[in-house]
Amino acid sequence: MINENAKEKYERLTKEDGDYCRDVCGMSTCKRISETGRRCSDAYRYSRLREYEDIGMSPSELKELMAAFRQKFVGKNQVA
Repeated sequence: MINENAKEKYERLTKEDGDYCRDVCGMSTCKRISETGRRCSDAYRYSRLREYEDIGMSPSELKELMAAFRQKFVGKNQVA
């Protein structure tokens, strides 16, 4: 079941306008981008966690919502 009070239940681990490089590393931009062309894996995890916190749902709750959406809307429009 989807938790409608998730935003109230959980304390944020990220800042709403947070940027991992700025908030954790103290850099205005990621030095790895200039070295490798990619951000570090920690920055990607931080960004993904921030997105989940922004919508107030856990990954399992989001999967449940998407499955219900597909069942209700996508399944009806498929031709057998």
